[in-house]
Amino acid sequence: MVTLSPNVRCTRDQYGEVILDIEHNRIFRLNGVGSLIVDCVKQGLTEPAIVEQLTLRYSVTKERAAQDVLEFLHSLVSEQLLRSIPESSGEPEALPS
Repeated sequence: MVTLSPNVRCTRDQYGEVILDIEHNRIFRLNGVGSLIVDCVKQGLTEPAIVEQLTLRYSVTKERAAQDVLEFLHSLVSEQLLRSIPESSGEPEALPS
């Protein structure tokens, strides 16, 4: 499971989600799919639940959605926008790249 990093702020405009990385002075703009994934992360959904949301909203196979979600989450982790939450401790920690 992943959560937003503490240095991240999110807002939405008519084009999708905007992520502000206040620690590194960076701005990321997400399209509709990326916005949905980040919204699911903010709700605390697991990867399988996020995949389910994508397959309900878009014409995509479960396998393709699972691959895309995994790749997107890893890219957000590598940019230090998301952190993993180990299931045993409940404490966030950065995923290895």
